[in-house]
Amino acid sequence: MNNNTIVLRSTEQTVDGHWRVNDPAIRKLSALDRQSALLKEGDLLITKSSGSSLHIGKTNLVTREIADLGCCFSNFMQRITPSNTMSPKFLWYFMNCHTSRAQLDYMSNTTTGLANLNGGMIGDLVIGMPEKKEQEVIVSFLDRKTALIDNLIAKREHQIELLQEQRTALISRTVTKGLNPDVPKKDSGVEWMGEIPAHWDVQSNRALFQERIESGVLGLPVLKVSLHSGVTEGEDDDDDSSRVRKMMDDKTAYKRAYAGDIAYNMMRAWQGAIGAVPVDGLVSPAYVVAKPTEGVESRYFEGLFRTSWYKKDFERYSYGIASFRWRLYWDQFKVLRSPVPPLNEQRAIADHIDRETDKIDTFVAKVQQSVEKLREYRQSLISAAVTGKIDVRNIKLEECSYKEIVNTT
Repeated sequence: MNNNTIVLRSTEQTVDGHWRVNDPAIRKLSALDRQSALLKEGDLLITKSSGSSLHIGKTNLVTREIADLGCCFSNFMQRITPSNTMSPKFLWYFMNCHTSRAQLDYMSNTTTGLANLNGGMIGDLVIGMPEKKEQEVIVSFLDRKTALIDNLIAKREHQIELLQEQRTALISRTVTKGLNPDVPKKDSGVEWMGEIPAHWDVQSNRALFQERIESGVLGLPVLKVSLHSGVTEGEDDDDDSSRVRKMMDDKTAYKRAYAGDIAYNMMRAWQGAIGAVPVDGLVSPAYVVAKPTEGVESRYFEGLFRTSWYKKDFERYSYGIASFRWRLYWDQFKVLRSPVPPLNEQRAIADHIDRETDKIDTFVAKVQQSVEKLREYRQSLISAAVTGKIDVRNIKLEECSYKEIVNTT
């Protein structure tokens, strides 16, 4: 008799050994296969094949919630069942600490680039094992400490999200309403724009830009456009079609772009892959390069084109076989309409956005750095506790405070 069974895979495991079962794989298994691979509470599941040292050896504990789902495991996983002398949660902490993961990474290294573990290698893992009672004390200590750290990390990550929302709102508001909220307004005639300053124009992109079609010059830097950083130096490998990849291997097929142009990835413009070109360079054949006409400050239009409203227009005018193959061609880009302030105001808006987003980005970087320090501290604390480098037997749980964690990091 066949059964529909959730089969857990490495993709359901986070790097630090937590479950993220959002889109589980459902398989039909025979009764015998299901019985042999059925996971029970207290089992541990290890990733034994991966091309990344971050993922090889990551280990998850089968909780009551996972066991109640009646899950099995895939071929690229190794199940281990702790003995009666071993606390499953203690072993889970150990398997995800620096000491264990470094051993597993070393043992799994191959010349093929794909790391592999097997039951024998995992059995050779060296572990210092205290008595079970002490294991449970260590687990209680780490549960309390890591919960505090994780809570603090979550708060700081939420702070980053709020800052990024503030950044997006700042750009969106400024490129459509200007710097002076008190100037007279008029209806733009474009639904998503709403009212704009009365002295601004609304023009189609064909009046603002001309498609630049020039062959590349070898020796210039290769440029790419990312969803978050605009145009920077580096190779873009987003379009993996064989035809485009072949063209990308041939730099003579690249397009010339000049500082001040607008460049966008045809396949990902609707996701925000568009920006102002900072230096003369080469871009992939999968790009469109738009030369600004007189009276156009490309930095202002970069901000405009990356707003959520404009990206929706890009999506609406892109076409292809499916969403992952949609492309925004020049003929579609040029018919879209944009608000156009006077040139001096475009520059003032762009300068204002640069100053204010630099402040936000600097603050975000500091908060991200503190999150990384907290994660490093968490990992070091676990390693020290499960290897006996710190004695937690006489530490009172109520001493695990936010102040202690903040001072430590």
